[in-house]
Amino acid sequence: MTTWIFQGNPDRFNVDRYISTNNQIYWTVKHKSHQQQINIGDTVYFWRAAGKNKNAAGIIAKGVIPGKMDY
Repeated sequence: MTTWIFQGNPDRFNVDRYISTNNQIYWTVKHKSHQQQINIGDTVYFWRAAGKNKNAAGIIAKGVIPGKMDY
């Protein structure tokens, strides 16, 4: 299994609110090579960038890439 860090920039997206108000997190992975490497069971850490306001940056959540999703 692999570990990933997904970064959210508060200047573009309210990552704190999204993480705190959703049980399932949907995250876009733009790099095609990474898309093909992410597997069920991989660990994911969500990193909040400092943004232009220079707020505290760091890991704000941990998750796992799930299997089949219930929609």
